[in-house]
Amino acid sequence: MLKQEEIDNLLNELKIKKENIAQIKKTLNAINKEKESWFSKKSEISEKIKENISKVQKFKQQRNELTNQVKSEKKRRDKLNSKISSNIKKIKEIKPVRSGKGKGKSPEKIKEEIEKLEFRLETEPMKYDSEQRIMKKIKDLKKKLDEMGVSKQDSDDYKTISKETEKLKKEANKIHRDLQEKARASQKAHEDLIQLSKQIDDLKKEEEEAYNKFLEEKKKFNEENDKLKEAQKKMLELK
Repeated sequence: MLKQEEIDNLLNELKIKKENIAQIKKTLNAINKEKESWFSKKSEISEKIKENISKVQKFKQQRNELTNQVKSEKKRRDKLNSKISSNIKKIKEIKPVRSGKGKGKSPEKIKEEIEKLEFRLETEPMKYDSEQRIMKKIKDLKKKLDEMGVSKQDSDDYKTISKETEKLKKEANKIHRDLQEKARASQKAHEDLIQLSKQIDDLKKEEEEAYNKFLEEKKKFNEENDKLKEAQKKMLELK
């Protein structure tokens, strides 16, 4: 049979253990709250990483599509520029002959003048002397035209090639503008991709830090939980 003093001592010890258990539970709750906070932060960062990876894939696809379009447009532009260069070469071969080395009237003007004079001879009544003068002028003009070496085919080719070249230049310029726009968009997508990739790397570091903190708090929680179990066991024994 226990004496009253022993009973009082046991009751006092029981009270202390109860207070100790209450304190352990309080500490355990605080650690658990901190632990879950780090786990939530780690989960949020993981979700953000997933979102950014999805954006990176989108930018990468956009950049690759634009880059392929730029390559294709460059081939088209280069092909047009090659044709333009070829046409300019042909024009230069014809032009010196047509222009009489850059001096005097052009063959078109001379031919136009001949046609006007011939029309006058056919339609206007005039004196013999005047008629002879016009005929001589026509002859001189035709001689000048012959000296230029201009054929009708040359003239037609010149006009055709010139028109075609102007059309090709406009098309090449349009392609070049589109190309520059797509190249800028491709560069922008690439820069966004790089920036997001850096953000992902930074987030992964944050995620790792948060996870390590979670593991630290989990370890503390387990240690404190073991203390609680041990204290509860001793209290039961004491009871």
